[in-house]
Amino acid sequence: MVAVFTIRGEWESYLAAVVGEVATDDQREQLRMAFFGGATALFFGIINSMDKSTSEPTEADDEMMKAISVELRDFAYEQGLTLEMVRAAMMEPS
Repeated sequence: MVAVFTIRGEWESYLAAVVGEVATDDQREQLRMAFFGGATALFFGIINSMDKSTSEPTEADDEMMKAISVELRDFAYEQGLTLEMVRAAMMEPS
């Protein structure tokens, strides 16, 4: 069976890798709402920005994805992390 990407799965990985046991139940719920809110904003931002005149990715679509990658990398660096560290933490089995 092929593993299917889900936002819930990413949340659970993030929770285990980044938050751990230090947050209260209320804090976890607030973090969950922020995580899913961010995922929703990113999803609709991508969908609404994509070139709808073709079913294939365009150069503008590629540039948008590169800009998102740069922004996420910059945020990770601001937090004292690298994207490799974030990926590794989220890939660890919980």
